[in-house]
Amino acid sequence: MLGPQESGGASAALIIEPDATIAGLLALVLGDDGYATECASSPDEALALLAARDPAAFYAVLSYDFARSRAAPYAWLDHLRTRTAAKMSSTPWRAHAHRPGRRAYARVAEAAPAMNMGVE
Repeated sequence: MLGPQESGGASAALIIEPDATIAGLLALVLGDDGYATECASSPDEALALLAARDPAAFYAVLSYDFARSRAAPYAWLDHLRTRTAAKMSSTPWRAHAHRPGRRAYARVAEAAPAMNMGVE
């Protein structure tokens, strides 16, 4: 599993999370793993940040799913993929929240490994 130093490319992680406390915890954990982090609290803020940067500026993006419907829970993440070359992951503890009968529980410490694997 490659971390930011071994990737040979960007070492920045973009955290897109509406809850400032969760974003702060993710930034702390990812910072300890060697990532420089930037945070956005909304889809509009994230898209503006991505538009201002090169598509390869971020090694990884960890995002809240911002699902508008149960029918298309990953539409936001699919849209993000058109804006960046980064590895993409939904916030680990929400990753399966929209799948019937399944709930996801994860520790914040699992964020960096999930991002390195490109887990959704």
